[in-house]
Amino acid sequence: MIGPARTAALTALRAVEDGRIDLPTALVQSRERLQDDRDRALAADIIVGTLRWRAALDHVIVHIAGRSLDRLDPEVVTILRLSLYQILH
Repeated sequence: MIGPARTAALTALRAVEDGRIDLPTALVQSRERLQDDRDRALAADIIVGTLRWRAALDHVIVHIAGRSLDRLDPEVVTILRLSLYQILH
């Protein structure tokens, strides 16, 4: 089972990457969905960190996948980004 902070982070990242909302709005919405302060902090860290390190994370994904990002499903790319961020940082 995926924890609520990670689910909220994925939802927020997908919305930001799709251009549906901006980062500050995504952070507010993720905070509203989470009741525990630790989950709020974790979700915010994942969201901001993944966006901050996006270029480096994308480089790793392309290298490991052996194909360009546009050949991967966008939701899979987002999941890989936030997963790599958590592993590396």
